[in-house]
Amino acid sequence: MNGMWRRQTASALVVLAMSATAACSQNKPAVCTQVDAVQSSTKQLQRTSLSENGIGSLSTALADVRNQLKRLQEEASTQFQPQIAAVRTATDQVQQRVSEAKAAPSAQAFGQVGVALGGLQTAVQDLTQAFKNTC
Repeated sequence: MNGMWRRQTASALVVLAMSATAACSQNKPAVCTQVDAVQSSTKQLQRTSLSENGIGSLSTALADVRNQLKRLQEEASTQFQPQIAAVRTATDQVQQRVSEAKAAPSAQAFGQVGVALGGLQTAVQDLTQAFKNTC
C-alpha cells in the first residue's frame, strides 16, 4: 500500500508541475504583448509602400507605432525606459524625415526616410532583446 501511495503521489506531482509549466508559458505578462505590438506595428511601417500608398500612409503607420510604444511605456518597468526612449527617439527621427520628404519630395529625402527607418528597426531590435528574459 505504501509503495502504491508514493507512486500516485509522485504521479500527481508530475501532472501538477506540467500543468503549472503549461499555464506559465501561455500567460505571458501584459508587457510582452505590448512588445509584440510594437514589433508588429514597426514591421507594418517598414512594409508601407510609398509608391502604392503615398507618403501619408507612412504618417498613419508611424502613428500606430507611437500608440503601441506609449502603451508599452505604461506597462513596462523603469528598467526598460532607456530602450523605450531610444525607440521614441528613432520614431521622432522617422517623423522628421517623413515631414521633410512631404515638404520637398526628392530621391534624397526618401532615402533619408529609409535611413531613419533602419535606425528605428535597430532600436526595436534592441528593445526586444532587453525584454528577452521577461518574455
